[in-house]
Amino acid sequence: MWNKQAFLQLLLLNEMAKPPQERLEWIFWADRDTVILDYCRSPVSFIPEAIRSNNATSSTAQEGDINLLITNDHNGLMAGVFILRVCEWSVKFLSDVISFRDFKPHVHLAFSEQTAMELILQEERNKKHVAYVPQHWINNYRLDTAENFVHRQDANGMAYWGARRGDFMVHFAGSDNKMGDVLEYSGVGEEVFNRIQEGNVLRNVSVDVEQFWETYTQEKS
Repeated sequence: MWNKQAFLQLLLLNEMAKPPQERLEWIFWADRDTVILDYCRSPVSFIPEAIRSNNATSSTAQEGDINLLITNDHNGLMAGVFILRVCEWSVKFLSDVISFRDFKPHVHLAFSEQTAMELILQEERNKKHVAYVPQHWINNYRLDTAENFVHRQDANGMAYWGARRGDFMVHFAGSDNKMGDVLEYSGVGEEVFNRIQEGNVLRNVSVDVEQFWETYTQEKS
């Protein structure tokens, strides 16, 4: 379960060894029990321009400090999908996560390394570096069969975290048949893509992203 953080740490260290102008700026992580639904959307679209680049001029100090975009769900932090900046803070953060069991062996980790990440992010020194974005941006869960997902005409009765046309991706966390779910949703990808291209969506994430960051900036300023 802890291999993800170790692998990401390797990627980060490899990038940090490069000259700044040659490095990746961000890493988008998605567990393998996920499927991209909107082929036209880049994960970068969830990051406001003010904090997207290390060299950007931030409109506020708070924006400039953000190095991690991640979501919560009903169990707390959901670390299956997130966006992490390539920077020194991220290296230190992952080092803290990987070593958590050694330095705090008596702490109960209900969801293994995910809980370790949650506890470390709650420390005062890290709070300003993380933005908890709405779950439906990058961490929707399955409510429908793939067939219903394609043809559903409205979102009546759907929980906000339920995947629908217009969403970026679906995450099959907790499913007993993840392989089947991934294959099922992957099989309708082209049809979903065509419907999104036609504007046949049940949620416009772009509008929500813009409103979220506007409110976020106001609250932090």
